[in-house]
Amino acid sequence: FMVHYKTTQELIVHLNGLLKMKMRPNVFMTMVMAHWHADISKLGYTQAGHDPILHYSAALGTIRELSTGGMALCMIPDVAKIVKTEYVDMDLGDVAVLYTDGIPEAWANEKDIYGMDRLKESIIRHSAGTAQQIHDGIIKDVRDFMGTYPQADDITLIVTKKVG
Repeated sequence: FMVHYKTTQELIVHLNGLLKMKMRPNVFMTMVMAHWHADISKLGYTQAGHDPILHYSAALGTIRELSTGGMALCMIPDVAKIVKTEYVDMDLGDVAVLYTDGIPEAWANEKDIYGMDRLKESIIRHSAGTAQQIHDGIIKDVRDFMGTYPQADDITLIVTKKVG
């Protein structure tokens, strides 16, 4: 059967309950669920202990980390009172970047990591391109930084851009 959810918050609360019943006690998972609201030009998002979404403002030329919160899934049976949905205005040219920690925690050697500053600089540097070009530019920057050093964690990246 199919269940429909009205909000990303409802979906995360339900998913947490299912995962908590099925997973081993010492396992948890972070995530962020986002939903584009075209009628009001806002990105709604619900955090479950995940890294912050990075929002690039085309008008200001700046990046900010959107608020985080919630709790990683599978830690407690019910997260309904912990997770909440927040919204960010997306103006023409604005970019939202969702990523896993394998990007800022990518290593170039045994002591140097890519870091948030490099990630933010990469977003700004590639911001004039399409969402795909921004995505590809960030991935290239991370890979160039890493060189031949082995990848220690997953690298997942989603880039959205308001174009109309």
